[in-house]
Amino acid sequence: MALHADGSLLRESLYPMVEISSAIDCVVAAAEPLEPMTTTPGASLGLRLSEPVVAMVNLPPFRASVVDGYAAKSENLPASLAIQGSVAAGDAAMGGLRAGHCVYITTGAPVPDGADCVVMVEDSSADDSVDGASSVLLKTSPEAGSMVRSVGSDINLGQTILSDGEIVGPAELGLLAAAGVSAVSVFRRPRVGVFSTGHELAVAPGTLPSANKATAVAVLASSGSSLGSPLPTAGDRRAMMPGASPPAPPRPQDASA
Repeated sequence: MALHADGSLLRESLYPMVEISSAIDCVVAAAEPLEPMTTTPGASLGLRLSEPVVAMVNLPPFRASVVDGYAAKSENLPASLAIQGSVAAGDAAMGGLRAGHCVYITTGAPVPDGADCVVMVEDSSADDSVDGASSVLLKTSPEAGSMVRSVGSDINLGQTILSDGEIVGPAELGLLAAAGVSAVSVFRRPRVGVFSTGHELAVAPGTLPSANKATAVAVLASSGSSLGSPLPTAGDRRAMMPGASPPAPPRPQDASA
């Protein structure tokens, strides 16, 4: 509702109606990107990347077993082999594989040098045919590379993992951690002030709560904005708007109306 300075009702709006799409275009045209800053991945949650991010490590960083089983040389299989030792996920890589031997290995553990495949436990059986050593019968003849993840098979060093303009969320944070990224460039969080207009919204008996303001504040907060101090409600009366110019007089009404 629009009022004259004396409180009388304006029959027509002083301002032309603007389509929502046009209003959005006006705001976007007037907006400028905020300055980028460099920060840690943890502090970038909810912010937009200002430049692409590349991986700082290979993932996996070593040849890793896909299954629990025995690392061996494919050209020697099937065969009964002495068990040289064992390696589990989290262990350092062991020495090179000796001829006539295999290594018990768990999922995710580094494959020893000299081994080019892993035979699943299900394709093996206990065997005592190798004198003086624990041994196992590996029953299959896999190809080289079978059940082995190569270095960088998930992520390569220097590979672009996130593009500029992407918003950093929980999944992106996990990817940054996996790729060994310790710093990212993001646009600063916008600082926004929100106020309502309407003489009927003042906090006093007979007025209405400012529900739209509460909704707008929640939308801005959930989209990553930093909200400033609460701003007061601006009424409709020109006298309540410091520095405002007097309103233009209303248009004459059609006498036949």
